[in-house]
Amino acid sequence: MKLLSKVIKASQYGPFMEEPVFQSAGVGHASVEEQRKLILEEAFQKAKQIIESAQSYSSAQLRDCAQRVEEELQEAKKQGYQDGFSRGREEGEKAGLQSGMRQGISEGEKRADEENQTRLNELSEMIRSVEKSKTEILAKFESDLTDLAVTIAKTIIKRELEADPGVLHAIVQNAVDSYRNQAWVRIYVSGNTAKLLTKADVSIAKELESVSDHVKVVVTPGIGDEACVIEMPDQVIDAGVDTQLNKIQSAMHDSERSEQ
Repeated sequence: MKLLSKVIKASQYGPFMEEPVFQSAGVGHASVEEQRKLILEEAFQKAKQIIESAQSYSSAQLRDCAQRVEEELQEAKKQGYQDGFSRGREEGEKAGLQSGMRQGISEGEKRADEENQTRLNELSEMIRSVEKSKTEILAKFESDLTDLAVTIAKTIIKRELEADPGVLHAIVQNAVDSYRNQAWVRIYVSGNTAKLLTKADVSIAKELESVSDHVKVVVTPGIGDEACVIEMPDQVIDAGVDTQLNKIQSAMHDSERSEQ
């Protein structure tokens, strides 16, 4: 079974994934921008940990199941012979004849063999059935885990957006980081998000001065607070949290299918 830890690859993290920032001796606290980028990275690290933990749990469960089946098989075999021998001896003793006892034991052992073989056949069929469907079961389980991991990442990021609105600034900055000297930039967001992006003390326009001198935040009715579409003269970028995570989710599913 392929390891679920392979499902999330660093190359699939999209614009959210940054190299971890560590403080070295003599260096002060990480900047606000670095801290916000680390928050985004944390979401995907936690999702990856969830998948790895679930993979370890499922592997342990499969091993335990196989061990229990083997123990039950051996117990069934042992019990079958013991039951057959006991019944044969009892029948022989009741007959009161040595030959009857031998015959009873023989017949009892024969019945034990037949009953034991039936039990073995049933267990073998059960094992074959489990093995046959195991791939499909695990594939579905892994798919569910992928969805769960992305849901967790969404929850973490949205929680951080509520706790620190500046995280949204980091998302916008990451999305346009490679662009310079644009004639104009328009950022389409909800009314609530627009208020956060245009605060005088942390205006997104100031933060994007290296990208363009003409940055405008446009309130767009009908979109969620996590949505964010950035338009430039020759480029449109969907930097919304849900959109970015949905792309990652799709990439993770593609990875699963290619490795099956």
